[in-house]
Amino acid sequence: MKSSNIYRFPKLKGNENYESWRIDITSALKSKGLWWVTSGKLEKPGIPPSDATSTAKREYASDLLTWEDKNDRACGMITFSAEQGPRVHIGNIEIATEMWSTLKAQYEQSDLTTIRLAIRELTQSKQSDFKSIQDYADSLKRAATKCSSTGNVTPDWMLGHLFLLGLNEDLKPYTDGLTKSLEPSKFLWSRSMMGLAPSIGASEEKSMDIHSVGGSE
Repeated sequence: MKSSNIYRFPKLKGNENYESWRIDITSALKSKGLWWVTSGKLEKPGIPPSDATSTAKREYASDLLTWEDKNDRACGMITFSAEQGPRVHIGNIEIATEMWSTLKAQYEQSDLTTIRLAIRELTQSKQSDFKSIQDYADSLKRAATKCSSTGNVTPDWMLGHLFLLGLNEDLKPYTDGLTKSLEPSKFLWSRSMMGLAPSIGASEEKSMDIHSVGGSE
């Protein structure tokens, strides 16, 4: 079976997708029973003393075989789930924990960097940058989740405001009507507004159809 059929998530490219790759490969390793050897929870068995009993030596040999098998499979999964660039950093490493720590040191962003990039995405994203309003809303939610992962929660009211600020100008009359119909005093409208992305998108399509018909007459 080809490796592309085994890994149903994007391969590690570098800094730009390390965080999502880390989550995906961790889940994959856990599903194969290989996460403990990768995280170091399952350590390589220590060599028994020369005066150890034959039973202890047999147990060591069995435990070592199990560890080596899991370690080799984990190394294989990590290697094949990375593109050529990241592989350069782990090509000569044969221990799963060392592979993991090497990639982490190379690509994991600090909390400060994560916050900076997330804030830029939150404040600079516009509806026009995406194929649909739903994609735009989902992008803001992902950026807010990144902030939350560092312990900095983006309030719902702020997320709602940022969502509205990035919408196309021709939607302003429609969104103004929606905000007035909700409960601004409790900021419930902001959370509801994010959930109304499909409805807003449908309204935009309807408006475009009307203009298209009008222009053809």
